[in-house]
Amino acid sequence: MAHALRMAWLNRSFKLGGGRRATFATASSRAKPIKAILVDGTSTFSGAFHQSPPETTPEVSAERFVQDMVSLQRKVPDCTHFCVFWDSNEKLDRREELPSYKAYRDSYEDNFRARREMVQATSRAFGWAPPPLEGHEADDLIFSAIEAIRKKTQNYSVVICSRDKDVYSMVEPAVNVLPGPTSEIEEAIDDVSIQDKFGIAPSLLLDYRALVGDTVDGVPGVPGVGPKRATTLLQLHGSLQGIFECAAGEGGDLGPGMGKSARSKLLEHQEQALKIRALLAPRLVSVPQVKKFHTEFSFPRPSKKWKNEAEQFCKKEGLVTLGDYIKQM
Repeated sequence: MAHALRMAWLNRSFKLGGGRRATFATASSRAKPIKAILVDGTSTFSGAFHQSPPETTPEVSAERFVQDMVSLQRKVPDCTHFCVFWDSNEKLDRREELPSYKAYRDSYEDNFRARREMVQATSRAFGWAPPPLEGHEADDLIFSAIEAIRKKTQNYSVVICSRDKDVYSMVEPAVNVLPGPTSEIEEAIDDVSIQDKFGIAPSLLLDYRALVGDTVDGVPGVPGVGPKRATTLLQLHGSLQGIFECAAGEGGDLGPGMGKSARSKLLEHQEQALKIRALLAPRLVSVPQVKKFHTEFSFPRPSKKWKNEAEQFCKKEGLVTLGDYIKQM
């Protein structure tokens, strides 16, 4: 069932085989469709970094990143916009609010930083990426770009390429997530996939994570509330706020196994959970990186000018293999 619905989304969003052109479920026939690929550069690079041999050089990292991005672009026929967003390389604003948030970043080694710097520079030189926004994460810019698309037209589809579960809350019928640039489009995570996996809609994932927490990202949860219990509570009460309203009420039935002790723990951690939800929510920003999205990141087909500029960058940085790859495009 999930696969059938996912294929239905693909068929309405992209050009079908045999030259047939798909239509959009929400399309206005007069609006020019936007088909965007929005890449979380930070999570995509991090995933590739941890899967590569430790002796991999910055130059090789840049070459593989470009090859992955070109492969990704080819998976979405008639792509109109392509953009790679990066987390701020400086301290994140969210860490001011929660010092343990993604504290693992403090332990990044020099090799990681050098390779990331080269890949970031390459993505910018190729016209794919704006500068990172100080204090913000790629998720915030992706969320803001989607909002900018919605303001322009209701005739759109978006593929977010990210290994980070933070973007799952953005999923809706016209917005899907590809787990990585080498994943096939058929593997895209849609609202049906999330419902199947978590038992709740994407819009409730922030509530879910505020209850369960995330040890990898240094985010605390509510003691005694694991994945199954969080799902049950959200199914019964509809939201984080609904759960706390029931817990605070006299005689309200929280659900199976939620007795007096569980109710007490929920109320004790109510303020924390609401703060965590606000912390994890993507933040709308209005900055040049987003304001110029429609004009600067319309999909750059490999033109002669683009190829010349890319080749000059490769020559300057000593990216011989990548330069040869560009020449063959």
